[in-house]
Amino acid sequence: MGTAFSSFRQLRVAEARMRRIFAISPENEFADEINVVPKLVESGLEAYHLRRPQESSRDVADFLGRMPSPAREKVVLHQHHELAERFEIGGLHWKDNGDSADAYSDPMENRHRVRTRSRSLHSLKNWAKAIDGWDYVFLSPVFPSISKAGYEVEWNLPELTHALDQATEKGVTVAALGGICKERIEDAFQLGFSGVVLHGTLWEDQEIEPIVRKWRSIFS
Repeated sequence: MGTAFSSFRQLRVAEARMRRIFAISPENEFADEINVVPKLVESGLEAYHLRRPQESSRDVADFLGRMPSPAREKVVLHQHHELAERFEIGGLHWKDNGDSADAYSDPMENRHRVRTRSRSLHSLKNWAKAIDGWDYVFLSPVFPSISKAGYEVEWNLPELTHALDQATEKGVTVAALGGICKERIEDAFQLGFSGVVLHGTLWEDQEIEPIVRKWRSIFS
């Protein structure tokens, strides 16, 4: 039992050190989104976070229903978690409220329904508790935000380094969100993050081919 647990823990730590690229859906409507996502997934995108705070469950279900299965299995829902009952998706995501994963009672969080559970964090306060039990977390802002002006970093480098070391020991991937552009991806990894999240920068181009061409080399 002890050997099996030790091996599992070593696997989680190794996975937490792997470099991963995540993406979040655009703030505003993007006509070709349904076609962009499969191409990004084919290029190596880790997960596509579908954030639709203003849309109904029916609208999100329609979007998921139109997406090819391989790409849909990489989608992580921020809202309308109940759709995990209907669609085979990649995971569920929660907002930041500082609790550990065990504090969440959403019935859709059962592991047989989704591959991952993740959450957003905006502070290092109560860090060990806040990351406990999650597969990965988004920490923001790391750099000045592209999509949210005035969004500033609230920690110093030693605090960040300690927090990222703790996460690695727990086998939790921490992805940098906020101000991530192509030129800053390597900076985030050098800080100790094991993932980065593309949001505003991903949708700066208005057509599908420039987006895929720009980011394909980063994913591979």
